Amino acid sequence: MKATVGAALYTAAFTPPTAPVTPTAATTLLVNGMNAGIYDATAINDLETVGDAKVSTAVSKFGGSSMAFDGTGDQLVARTNNTLAGNFTIEGWIYLNSTSGIKSFCTIGDESSGRISFFFNGGVLSYNIFGGGTVGLGGSVSTGQWYHVAVVRSGSTITGYLNGTSTGTATQSGTLGNANAIYVSGISTGNDLWNGYIDDLRITNGVARYTANFTPPTAAFPTY
Repeated sequence: MKATVGAALYTAAFTPPTAPVTPTAATTLLVNGMNAGIYDATAINDLETVGDAKVSTAVSKFGGSSMAFDGTGDQLVARTNNTLAGNFTIEGWIYLNSTSGIKSFCTIGDESSGRISFFFNGGVLSYNIFGGGTVGLGGSVSTGQWYHVAVVRSGSTITGYLNGTSTGTATQSGTLGNANAIYVSGISTGNDLWNGYIDDLRITNGVARYTANFTPPTAAFPTY
């Protein structure tokens, strides 16, 4: 369903759309019912699909489907006021079609002061705070296979893990991110959008779930 105020889209007989309709400058409501399978299991955030981010059954880790991103304009966006003020854990299963350049799997905040992005830079787990340099956490991923990735802050120490094994640490204190949004994939104005699949992404604010090497989950996270 599409509601348009201030423009008469049809003034004569027409052929109904054969593909999902897209917004125009005068569009005030657009509900197309696509990709309802992508949702926040905590029931806290409404997720907006951008580009052709979608559920795919082509590649999955658990449950027969995953979130698919083609690296061109694809994101999930949650308009939220959360920041990472203390301990946190960001984790999930990732699968890349390309490791060239920067491929972001989670960004807290938009393109302004405080934003922090977690990504793979040439296949190496890394993060960046807006206006600062890239901090590498080590490890390396290849295309065409699933990895469990986790980035954990305990106190002022950020540790990266791949498949449950620590890849490296960095020291980072203070509040991270800004209170404008959470992006799954990168920022739409950048060149860091995800190209591949993501499954079971979980952000835990206030808890360092892993402080030593661990066995990655063998099933999807519970949704209760």
